[in-house]
Amino acid sequence: MEKLVPVAKDRQQALTLYGLQLIADKYPSMSRTALASNGEFDVKKIRQALKDLQFCLEILDKERIELYETFDKRKNVFIGTDDVTVSKVGKTIALTQSLFDHTSKSFISGWLIFDVSIKYDNKTYATSYIMKPPQIKKKNLKKNKVGEDQLKDSISSKLIKKLLEKVILHLRKARFSKKHIIVLADRWYPSEKFFIFLRSKGINFVVAMKKNAQVILPDKAKYLRSLNKKRGKKATNFHRELSVEEYFSKYSKSHWVTFPDHNEPSETKSAILNLSTVKQVKVFAIIFPGQTTWRYFVAPRHYSTVSQMYAHYSQRWPVETVHQVLKDVLGLADGKMRLEPYVEGHIFLVYLIHYYFLKFQRYLETTFGITLTPRQLHDHVRATAPLVPDPVATQFQANLQEVVI
Repeated sequence: MEKLVPVAKDRQQALTLYGLQLIADKYPSMSRTALASNGEFDVKKIRQALKDLQFCLEILDKERIELYETFDKRKNVFIGTDDVTVSKVGKTIALTQSLFDHTSKSFISGWLIFDVSIKYDNKTYATSYIMKPPQIKKKNLKKNKVGEDQLKDSISSKLIKKLLEKVILHLRKARFSKKHIIVLADRWYPSEKFFIFLRSKGINFVVAMKKNAQVILPDKAKYLRSLNKKRGKKATNFHRELSVEEYFSKYSKSHWVTFPDHNEPSETKSAILNLSTVKQVKVFAIIFPGQTTWRYFVAPRHYSTVSQMYAHYSQRWPVETVHQVLKDVLGLADGKMRLEPYVEGHIFLVYLIHYYFLKFQRYLETTFGITLTPRQLHDHVRATAPLVPDPVATQFQANLQEVVI
């Protein structure tokens, strides 16, 4: 906590106690933490300490860059994106239907809290998060003639691009080459602007796509007719759009590939296609063993085989396992507050604790050769940390002593 320079010393102590209570029983209510301080801190000071954390994001970013610099630059870094607190978890944080701010009356649904994590050398690291009020008004939906889901997707895409840009910048500052940075995303992310963004960064990516995504093909029949009608003039090149499902059913041949983690061969197809303004990309179609439907994936053109694409995309779920650690081990969803600044401070503190867990984990491995899982490491820290006794149990013992006397 000493590195949180913008936070006063007494508030740093309040944050330390709050973090210890978080590790001890994953029930970090402000009143409970205030009771555990034996009168040193009140609820107001803990609230102020949580609000102070919004000024410390740059410090945590600097610490992460230093961590990335210790990585072997010859290995791949996989970046995964996820809605870390989808609506059900977002509601759990607030113990209500939504988070709210009494001053601005803005509601914050869980789907607007996103995070980015990376996987390097078989270990997953929580990297960054972003939380933003949606500010969706019904009259704006009618005025813009777009559905609420479309507006959510648009906002989500902007937030994810902002997060990815930050993580890629940090990895580049740590001297990772572009070819070793790989972005993995699920089917709800793809859009023209999202692919344009990935291509502009010059990094590798493997993104799942929906079966109704449109690909553009040159329509040769219309093109030849235009030559006959407009002799002596520059011909117009017509295009037509097909869904990716329709294209592969008509124009592509099947191949059979056995992936390392499957015993049976999988039917696959691949083609270099135009996705609207994204220009040419490699599109793969796969039917996995035991399934009957095709799944579609997009990758850069230089991905030569479906096995290379699958080897990268198969890392997407391991990247997202960090959310289980944040929620189940470190109590991300167990904050007992409702206002936005306090919730954001709580989330920041959980990420900060997770960062120091990772740092301690690397220290044990490199110095003593000890490998601990996040749960084992949590239990070790909980057993050795100088925790303040449970205030509720202490009060109960005191009342029991009075009754006995």
